[in-house]
Amino acid sequence: MNEMVIFIQSPPGLSEVVLNEWTDKAALLQISYQVLKFEQSGIEIQTDQASLAMILPYLKTPNRVLIRLEHFKARDFPKLFSKTKKMNWLKWMADVPEKIRVTSSQSRLIHSDRIEETVRDAIAQYFRAQPPKKVLQQKWSEAPSELFVRLLDDEVLFSIDAAGERLGVRGYRNHVGPASMRENLAAACLSAFLQNETLKGPFTLADPMMGAGTILLEASEWNRPNLGRLYYFIHWNSISATSVDLATNELMLIGSDLNPKMIETTKLNIANLKTQKREWKIILEDFLKSNTQLPDVQWVLSNAPYGERLEVQEGFFKNMIPALKRKYPNARIALLMPSDKWNLTKSKNQKIVDFKNSGLEVSLREIMT
Repeated sequence: MNEMVIFIQSPPGLSEVVLNEWTDKAALLQISYQVLKFEQSGIEIQTDQASLAMILPYLKTPNRVLIRLEHFKARDFPKLFSKTKKMNWLKWMADVPEKIRVTSSQSRLIHSDRIEETVRDAIAQYFRAQPPKKVLQQKWSEAPSELFVRLLDDEVLFSIDAAGERLGVRGYRNHVGPASMRENLAAACLSAFLQNETLKGPFTLADPMMGAGTILLEASEWNRPNLGRLYYFIHWNSISATSVDLATNELMLIGSDLNPKMIETTKLNIANLKTQKREWKIILEDFLKSNTQLPDVQWVLSNAPYGERLEVQEGFFKNMIPALKRKYPNARIALLMPSDKWNLTKSKNQKIVDFKNSGLEVSLREIMT
C-alpha cells in the first residue's frame, strides 16, 4: 500500500481546527489513516500514497504537509554526510533542492549553515553517481519542493513538502489588499466558527469588511479541490488529482467594503473561480452608515481592520458591533481582532480560537446577544 508518515503543519494555535478538517474530509473521501501524534505545531499521521494524493488538494487550513523520508543518528559531520549520501534520493527528487530548511536543537551539530552545506554536498554527490533520467529532471523543474532537515537530540529527520510550496497558495487569489490575511487562516476561521458540517451548505454568509474577499472565496471553495496550482507529490508521481466536489449545495455570499479598489479586487478574484452554485453580491458600502437590513443572512464573519496597516475612523470599534447587529438582525456574527481592540468594543462575546495573524496575536470571537 506504500505506507508513509506525514506531518500536517498547522498555523500556531490552530492544530485542532486542522485535525478536524482532515478528519471530516478523510471520511468524505473514504481514505484510511492513523493519527500517530498530536501537538501544537501539527499532527503526525500514517497513511498511504494514494490517500495523500487524493486528500492533498482538498486541505485548506494547514501551512504545509511534510512527507517524512528518513531519520538516523548523527553526532558529527562525516556521519551526517555518509548517511545522507546513502539515502534513496531518486525516489523523491531529481536534483539538489534549491531550498533546504535546517533546524537544530539539543544536538552536537548546531551550525545550520554547515549542516545545509553538508546535506547539499551529499545529495549532489549522490546524483553525480547516478544521474536521473530527463523525464524526472523535467518534472522536478516544473514542480520542485523544499527539503526540511531537523536535528533533535542528535536525531536527523528529513522531510519534503508534499505540496511544493505552502498550502495557503491557492492559485485563484491573484489580487490582494493592503491587509489581506492568508488564505489558510481565513479557512481556519470559517471552520472554527461555522463548523465543517455547516460549510457543506446551503448557507448565506456575509463579510462587511471583505478587503480582497478572502473569507468569502474560502467559503466558496471549502468543499472543492484546489486544482489551480501544481502539487509536487502528485506531479512527481504522475497521479491524477480528484476533482469531485465534496458538497454541491448552493451558497449565497455577500461582501461589502467602503474602498472601491477592494470591490474591483474581489470581483477579479471571483472571476478566477470555476465553482458553480454560488450567488455573489459585492457591494460598495460603509456598513457603519448603512440603513439597509439583511435579515436573511445566517452568518457574518469578518477580519476587522486593526488600525495597524489600515486606519480606522474615530469611534470605529465602539460603533462597529451595534451597526452589525442592526444590519444583520438574525445572523450569528464573529469577528477577528486583537484582544485590545475587543476591549474597545465593550461587547459581550465568546472566544472561538486565538492565533497569530501576520505576527499579531488575534482572537476570533462570536458576538453574543
